[in-house]
Formats: sequence, C-alpha cells, structure tokens
Amino acid sequence: MDYDKGLGREWLVANGIGGYASSTIIAANSRKYHGLLVSATDPPLGRRVLLAGIDETISLDCESFELSVHKYPNTVHPHGFLHLASFRMENFPSFIYETGGLRVEKTVFMEHGKNAVFIEYCVVNHGFIKGEILFRPMVTNRGFHSTSRREDHRFESLASDAGCCVLDSERIALGFTSDRLGFVEDESWYYNVEYDRDRVRGLNYQEDIYSPGYFTLPLKGDASLCIAASTPTHGYDTSTLKDVCRSWRQIKEGEIVRRKKLVERAGVTSVFGEKLVLAADSFIVQRNDDKSVLAGYHWFSDWARDAMISLTGLTLVTNRFKDARGILSTFAKNAEKGLLPNRFIEDRGEREYGSADAPLWFIHASGEYLEHTGDSKFVREKLWKTIKSIISWYRKGTRGVYSDSDGLSEDGADNSIRPNQIFAAALPNQPISIEKARGIVDTVERVLLTPFGLRTLTPSSPDYRKHYDGDAVSRDSAYHQGTVWPWLLGPFITAYLNTHGRTQQNLKRMRKLLTPFEEHLSDAGLGSVSEVFDGEPPHTPGGCAFQAWSVAEILRIHKELG
Repeated sequence: MDYDKGLGREWLVANGIGGYASSTIIAANSRKYHGLLVSATDPPLGRRVLLAGIDETISLDCESFELSVHKYPNTVHPHGFLHLASFRMENFPSFIYETGGLRVEKTVFMEHGKNAVFIEYCVVNHGFIKGEILFRPMVTNRGFHSTSRREDHRFESLASDAGCCVLDSERIALGFTSDRLGFVEDESWYYNVEYDRDRVRGLNYQEDIYSPGYFTLPLKGDASLCIAASTPTHGYDTSTLKDVCRSWRQIKEGEIVRRKKLVERAGVTSVFGEKLVLAADSFIVQRNDDKSVLAGYHWFSDWARDAMISLTGLTLVTNRFKDARGILSTFAKNAEKGLLPNRFIEDRGEREYGSADAPLWFIHASGEYLEHTGDSKFVREKLWKTIKSIISWYRKGTRGVYSDSDGLSEDGADNSIRPNQIFAAALPNQPISIEKARGIVDTVERVLLTPFGLRTLTPSSPDYRKHYDGDAVSRDSAYHQGTVWPWLLGPFITAYLNTHGRTQQNLKRMRKLLTPFEEHLSDAGLGSVSEVFDGEPPHTPGGCAFQAWSVAEILRIHKELG
C-alpha cells in the first residue's frame, strides 16, 4: 500500500462520551489527535491521547517483520504498510497483514460509554512457523491539543504478568492487559516522532513516546487474542481490567448489535444511508444527564450553532427523539441572557458566549423537533422559557447584539455574493416573497454551487481564495472566502424545492447532487463527510475529516428526498 495515499484516508471509532480511537488506514498517526485510546476524562471533553498505538513485530528464526509505521525527521520507519495486504472499514477498522508465512488481522473497537479500546488479533499460521510476535504499547498520556517530550513526563509503571498500569505525574492512569498474553517490563522511548498533517497545518508536530514493555505471543499455530486499554475505574489493579478483557467478544458483539439497531431505527435501506446513520452516531455524546453534539473530529468540542444545525439530521430523521430532547435540554439549561454557549471549552469546563445567531438556530431546531414529533409537552415545559428569554434579550440588545433602526450595516453596500441568503429561501416560514426567493436560489446555483456544496464567496470577487490550505492564518483567511461548505447543500436543496416545486424531475435532479458524496465516504474521513472542500476542482477536502453538520445535512436531504 502507498504511504502518501494511506495518510489521506482516516478512520474513527467513537465511544459516545467524547473519546475515540483514530488513525490512518496504514496505521501511521499523521496527527497529534490520532491514537488507539483518546480518553474523555471529563465527558465529553478533557480529551487525552493515552495510547498512541501498538507496535507489532514478528520475530522468526532468521528475520523479523515490523508492521508499524512511524514518521521521523526526513525518514519513515518501519515500513509496515508494505506488509499491509488490505484494509476494510465495515463495523470496525480492520488491517490485514501478510508476511513471513503469516496472516495477521487486527481489528479495533471500543465499548460504548466507556473509555476503553480493544484491539483484536487473529493470526493464521500457514506453515506452522516458529517464532513470536511482540506487541509494544506506545504511551503519550497528554492533552490532545498538545505534544510532549520525555522531560515533560515522569511516568510510573506498575507492571505484572497480567499487564501494566502507567501513571503520569498527575496520577492520570492508563491500564492495558490481554486475555491470553503475558506482559514483559522493558522500558523504551521513541524520539522525535512526527505528525505530517500537523506539520502542514503549522502546528506542533514532534514528540517523544514512551513504552513500558511488551506482550509476547509464541507462534504455535493459529491464534486469536485481544489487547485492551482503559482508564482504570477500580484503582490501579490490572487484574480488574483483565476480567473486562476476557469479555471482549461479548463487548464486540454488543456494539455490532447496537449499530445495527441504529440503522434499523433510522429506516434507511441503502449502503450510503447506513454509512451516514453510523457517522451521525459518532457525534452524539453524553453530557452529564443529557446529550450534546461534538462539532467535528478531531479537535472540536460541542458548539451550540453546530448542534442546532445538526439536530434534524443527526436525531430527528433518524428517529432518535430522546437524544434530540437531551441535546436541546443541554443548551436550554446553559442559556444565559438570551445567548447559548458558543462552545464548551475543552480543559476548563467553562462556557464561551460569543455567537449572535446560535439562539435563532435553537428556536429553529425546537420547531423542527415539534414538527417531527408533535411533542408539544416537552417544548412547552423544557424549551419555551428559553425561547421567550432569547426573544426578550434580542429586543434588549443582549451583550451588544442589536440591529440598527434601519436594519442596515454601517459599512455600506456589499456586492459580494455569499451563501447566507439561501437561509431566507429555505426556512419553513419564508420572510421574503417567492419571486425573491427564486432569484436567490438561481443566483446561488449559478455562481456558488459545486459538486460538494456551496462556495462561501463567488469566484468573481477579488477576495476569492481557491484553496483551503497552509498554516492557521492561511486557512482562516480562506474559510469564508470561497471555501466550499458541504452542509450548505442541505438548505440549498430545501430552498430549490421550496421555490421550484417538488416535481419528480426536480426531486431526481436534487438526488443527483448527493452522488459525489457516495464516493467521498471512501475518502478523507472514511464513512463520514469533511468539514470543507477547496473552491476549485478537484475540490480537495479539508478541515475536520469528520464533521457533524456536514453529515447531518447530507443525511437529512438523503432521507427527505427518499
């Protein structure tokens, strides 16, 4: 398998409380956010990369084969991708290696609702070859926005034959064990590991990684085993974790059944629809006794605007009404002086209020909930007070949010053609005439529509940026200046049908607009939809590889078009 192409395709397994496992299809971490266990220590946030990966080495009498892949300054070592026969993403990511007369299949899954990951290995020994396989856990134990060096850590390893528990200076623990392998204590460090994607994005991209030892599998024929890693919940005794690890088959089957039920409840019948439903599930997370929505993986927390825009696609068209109530309740409870939290801050448990339009999206989402469920009791008892408060504070001018008496900007006329106007034509109660709405739709279609959504600025503008790339400054300057947002395809299609009619011809034409996304689900973030795309062909995906409102709006339209 090709190294560069492998880095461009990422997989993600989420646990429903903000934690996840994620990497590339060649098992090379290209971001500091990648890891086999990224734990949510304060669900759904407080995320830490605990287990960066597991290095597998096949040692035979005369030679050895390393299955891992790491990037160092000016080199890649080892070249495990050369032994990778195939990768598949069905229920879970699976890597199939073939080398030295052995076939090794590795599958990664998580226990829903727990900060626990399971790595299943199935070894087929074609020629009853003698030797052993070493499995070496790689530990970082750091906040997922950061990188670290050896001098930043004072790791303490509590090892036994059952496994190992690694504590950092703050006593944050990572435990790992196996259902059938013994653990050998053998400390080592990996220095100057690099993350290519972070380097390109202008972020910190080098760090040192610790390993406390390894598990050993003697080769005596075929074998099936599991290595589990978790944040210990009963002290630092690895024997407790070992008991959990022995149940890995039941945990895996339980997760398969849970995912199957989500698809059945959503009522989708196509493979495209099934993938979108499962992608939607990854963004819905527990927050205290309610629910919330992570805006995107890997680095976004839960944002009010994103959650409200995503609500219909993630929960209502998928018949997850209880989750919808939980999400609306979370933001209603955290409303303050007519504003919703722009976002919950990752490490401090604080809320940031800075979004002028998130409260309007909350009202819209509440209306969507009522439309889909008829549940006026919940709206009346849990949401109505917040809705009235929002309107009242808008009138007062909450936190500097106000409108001039003439409703105009002090900056004067702006001739830029942007997609914001499409909302006026997509709302269930349009504030403009049908003629004006149709004119908006036709203009947006002519100059902003691309195969992957709407450009944020017309190409004829002198401020237009063709590509979303480079460091943070370059990306930020392009974000609203021509970069394509896929989620805007949802309101565009709704507005088109509102103004041109739901004829069979129009429905067929709108369905065709979703076709490029069927292929995209096999690119970038596998099974998901990216945050943005370049404004110009070939419309390279960028930003988060797994974005909530992108998935939500494509899924909503897919369901509504039938």
